[in-house]
Amino acid sequence: MRRAGGQRRYHGPTGLLNSKVYADEKSTDYEYKPDGRLWKRIWAREVSSTRVTTTYGYHETTGDLETVDYSDGTPDVAYTYDRRGRIDTVTQGDDWLIHDLDHDGAASTESEAVSGDILDYALTRTMDPLVGGPVSAVEVEADSSPIYAAAYAYDTETDTARLTRVTGPGLPTGGGSTHGVFYGYASDTDLAGTIEVRADGGGVKLLTTRAYDADRELIDSIENTWDPGGTPVVIAKYDYTNDALGRRSDVVNTGIAFAASAYNRYGYNDRSELTAARRYFGEDPGEWETSDPVDNEHFTYGYDPIGNRTGASRGQEKPVEVLYDGNRLNQYDQTRSDEAVFSTNLTYDDDGNLSGEWLDGDCNCDGNVDVGDINAFNLALSDPEEYAATYPECTLVTADANNDGAVDVLDINPFVDLLLGGGSGGRRLVWDAENRLIGVRPAVEDEDLPDEAVRSEFAYDYLNRRVMKRVYDWDEGEEEWVLVLDRRYVYDGWRVVLELDGLDDNAVLRKYTWGLDLAGLGGAGVPPAIDSAGGIGGLLAVYDTNGTTTGETPEADDLKYVYTYDANGNVGQLVDVAVGSASSSIKAHYEYDPYGGLVASSGTYADTNTYRFSTKPWDDETGLGYWGYRYYDPWLGRWISRDPAADRLPNDEPGYIALAAHQYKAMSNANVNLIDAIGLMSMAPTTCSVSLDSFNSSWGEGSAPGGGKFRHGALRVTPDWWYKPILVEYGPRVFGNCRQEYGPDRPVSRREGTIRNLPPSVCDCIASAPDDLGIYFVLGDNSNTAAKCILARCLREAGQEDRLLEIYPDPRFLPGWDRDCDQINDAWDKHVARERRRHRG
Repeated sequence: MRRAGGQRRYHGPTGLLNSKVYADEKSTDYEYKPDGRLWKRIWAREVSSTRVTTTYGYHETTGDLETVDYSDGTPDVAYTYDRRGRIDTVTQGDDWLIHDLDHDGAASTESEAVSGDILDYALTRTMDPLVGGPVSAVEVEADSSPIYAAAYAYDTETDTARLTRVTGPGLPTGGGSTHGVFYGYASDTDLAGTIEVRADGGGVKLLTTRAYDADRELIDSIENTWDPGGTPVVIAKYDYTNDALGRRSDVVNTGIAFAASAYNRYGYNDRSELTAARRYFGEDPGEWETSDPVDNEHFTYGYDPIGNRTGASRGQEKPVEVLYDGNRLNQYDQTRSDEAVFSTNLTYDDDGNLSGEWLDGDCNCDGNVDVGDINAFNLALSDPEEYAATYPECTLVTADANNDGAVDVLDINPFVDLLLGGGSGGRRLVWDAENRLIGVRPAVEDEDLPDEAVRSEFAYDYLNRRVMKRVYDWDEGEEEWVLVLDRRYVYDGWRVVLELDGLDDNAVLRKYTWGLDLAGLGGAGVPPAIDSAGGIGGLLAVYDTNGTTTGETPEADDLKYVYTYDANGNVGQLVDVAVGSASSSIKAHYEYDPYGGLVASSGTYADTNTYRFSTKPWDDETGLGYWGYRYYDPWLGRWISRDPAADRLPNDEPGYIALAAHQYKAMSNANVNLIDAIGLMSMAPTTCSVSLDSFNSSWGEGSAPGGGKFRHGALRVTPDWWYKPILVEYGPRVFGNCRQEYGPDRPVSRREGTIRNLPPSVCDCIASAPDDLGIYFVLGDNSNTAAKCILARCLREAGQEDRLLEIYPDPRFLPGWDRDCDQINDAWDKHVARERRRHRG
C-alpha cells in the first residue's frame, strides 16, 4: 500500500527525482535539462484540461535562474543578477510587482525598492557593524517621504551582542534615550528575563517578567504588570507547571484582564498529543475535589495512530461531540457535529489543497441542498465512477446521507429528509501554481447569493509572502461584487511592518514594531535572532492611524498599543500605556482553545487587531490564520494544504519519515507546547529533531561574496521539549566568522567566488562549533553547489555528518548537487595549498 506521504521515483542513471506518487495515484512530476537542472514541475491538478506546469529558464552562461513561467495565470517571475551573482531585480507578471535589491559592498546597508501595480516604496536595513552585523535600523519611504522607522540597539560592553533596546511606531517616544522597549536577561544566560516599556522621564509603564525552571530552560511564568514602579497592577499572569517530559500540565491565569482567575489542566496520550484541556475557576490546579468548571472550555480530542483527529468534544455538562472521517491521504472527508443539522463534506484538488466545503446532501456541489441534487444523488447511487467524472468537485461522501460510510439504498430516506429541510452553505477555495491560497468564496453561484455573502482574494510576492488581501461584499440588488477592503502589506523579512489601504491610494493604516520572538527570547546567540520563530511572540506594538492621514492634525486620534503574550507567543492583550489607569489600558483581550479558536474576546480594539493566536494574522472573513507558507484552520486543528517542506524530504532522512507521511498535521497535535514558525513543519519531539522555520527568507539577506545566502535561527525541539536556537547557514557564510574575503573585487563565477572567499581554516572552524549549541547546517539551495560540497566535506572529515541536513522546500533545488563535488574538491585543495603558500611567504 502506498504511503500517504507519497512514494518517490528517481531516474536511475542520475538519481534525480522524476515523480512523487501519492496514495490516490496522483503525482507531481519533474523534468530536467541535460545538465540536471530542473526544467519543469508538473502538478497533478488541471486547469482548462491541462496539468498546471511550472517551467524554469536559466542564463546560458552562468546557469542562474532567470525565468519562472506558470501555465495557469499565476504571475510569471523574472530574475536579473549583479556581477557577484546576487539577485538584482525580481519582476512578477507584466510589472505587476518589481523588487529591486541594492546590496552595499560593505554589507552595512541593504535596500529594496518595490514598485508596480499594487505597491511603491523603498525599504532600507542598516546593519550594526560593532556587533557582527545585526540590523540596527529599518526605514521605509514612499514618494520620497519617510513613513516608517524602527531602531535596534545592542549590548556592546560584552561579547554577547544581545538586543537591549527597540524604538519604533506604537511605542513611547521622546527626545532622550530612555524611551522604548528594553530587554533584560536572566543571570548568566541569554534568556530574556524582563521586557520593559519605558517613557522618557516617566519610568517603566509596563513590565513583562519571565521566570524559568531552575533546572530546565522551561518557562515557569509570564507576568505583565502595569506601573511596576508606582502602584503595580497585574494585567495578566500565566503560571505554568511542566511535567517530567517538559510538557505543560497546567496553567493558571490571573490578573485584571481575566473575568475571573482560572486554570487549565492538560492531558496527553503516549505520543504526547493533546487529549484534554479542561478549565476551572480558581487558582489552585491541585483542588480536584472542589473544582468549579468553566463549562464551555472543556475540550477532549482523539486521534488515530498517525495523528488524524477522530473525534473532539466541547463542554463539560453537555459535551458537544464532533466526529472526523479521514481518507488514505490523511485528509478529512467529513466532519459531523451534534449541533449541526448538516455534516460538512470536504473536498481537495489533486495536489492535496482543500478546494471545497459542502453541506451533506449537496450532491451536485452548487452550494444548495434542493431538488437540483436529486439526479446527482441517483447517479452516485447507481454509477459512482460516472458521478465522479460528472461532478469533479464532489466526493461520494456528499451522498452518504446516513453517514455509515457507504452510498446505498439506506441513504435514500435520509437524503429525502435533507431535501425537505433545504439549506445552503459551504465555500470554494482557489489555489495558484505555487499552491498558495488566492481565493475563498461561497459555494453557491452568484445568482443565488444573499446580500451578506463575502468573497476574499489574496496575492503574493516571489518569496511567498502575502502582499495583498481584498474582500468583496455581494450586492444582491445590483447583482455584483463590491470591493469593501483592500489591504497591502510591506515586509521586513517575514515581519509585516506596514499595512496600507488600497482603497485610499495606499495610505498608511497601521505600523508594527517587532522585537525578539520566541527564539530570541529563549537565547538566540550572536547575532540576535529577530524572527527565527517567524515573529511568534515578537510583535511589540501597533501604531494605528485610525483612518485619518490627512488634515492639519491627522495624528490627533492615532492609537498606540503594546502587545502582551503567554508563553507560546499567543497575543493575550493590547495595552495603551499612555492612559491613567490599568483598568482602562486594556484595549483588547483574547483567550483561546488549545487549537487556536477564540473562546473569549473583548475590548474596543479586539476586532480591529488581526494578530492573535501564535502572533499570526487572522482573517475573520474565512476563519483562517495565515502562517506564511500555509493557512491554518482551528476548527480542523490542522493545515489546509500539504507541507511544501516535508514534501521535499528524502525518504531516508532520519526522524522525518513519519512526519513526511502526514503533511497536514499542525504542531504535532500539541499546540500548547509547540509552535510552527511560518507554516513549514514542526518536528515530533520523540525524535529530538529540528523544527525548521524559514528556508527561503530573503533573496540577498545575508548575501556573501560568491552569491551564497544564509539564514540564522530556526528551532530545535530537545528531549525536554524546550525551544533552543540552532544556527542554520546557507552558502559560503557557513559559521559565524568562519568566512573571510580574498582577492580583488572583480567579476568571478559563483563557484570561483565561493572557493576564493573561504579561508583554508574553515573546516577547523566548523568542526570547533560546540555540540551543545545545537548547530546544524542545512543544504537546501542549489544556487551554490561549491559551498555545499565544501561544507559537506568539512563535516564529513570531522565525523559530524549528523549535523548536515538536506531540506528542499523549493522544487527548483532538488537532490543532485553533489555530482560536481569531485571537481570542486580538487579546486578547493588547490586553493588551500595556494593560500597556505601565500601566508607562509
